Amino acid sequence: MNDYVKGAIIFIAVLLVLGIVIVSATNMISGRNILAGDYSTTTYSTAKTNLNANSANSNTAAINANAAATNINPSSVQTATLKVVNGNYVMTPSVLKKGVPVRITADIANMPGCSKSFTIPDFNIRKSLSTNDNIIEFTPDKSGTFRMACTMNMYTGTFTVTDDGAAPTGAAAQQQVQVASTAASAPTGGGCSMGSGGGGCGCGG
Repeated sequence: MNDYVKGAIIFIAVLLVLGIVIVSATNMISGRNILAGDYSTTTYSTAKTNLNANSANSNTAAINANAAATNINPSSVQTATLKVVNGNYVMTPSVLKKGVPVRITADIANMPGCSKSFTIPDFNIRKSLSTNDNIIEFTPDKSGTFRMACTMNMYTGTFTVTDDGAAPTGAAAQQQVQVASTAASAPTGGGCSMGSGGGGCGCGG
């Protein structure tokens, strides 16, 4: 074999080796890029999931904090309305639960004359009600049937406080009727008129 043929064979062998090396290197680089891409995608997905979870937790914490700040708990306060019917105070409901704060909203449109000067003697409540201030708040800390009256004793009424907030029955109910009857027949105040026009005491309107 002459030198020319040997040189050609060696040249071709070198080319083949270089081709193999180049192909191997290319495949290796491609594989690394794929792995890097998968890692990057996984890392991004994990980070996004954690971010969403943190955001949800933050929103929940904000909602809980807002609820605590505004003290939202309907069961912690009992509500009632107050108005005058046929010359007497009427509270609805008329039975309250002992130990639970009560918020009474006065219907000023149905409270003529000095009925706006409201008292509950047994709970030391005395308040001049108006359209701008028609809320009465207190905590009934004792049971029984209690009298409401205006400061001139022209308008009266009763409400009952029980341990469980349920209407009394039997002897307790009879006692409630007797107290209500006594309150309705109690002597009235001076020259105050029960009408909205007012009388000599100046409590009208």
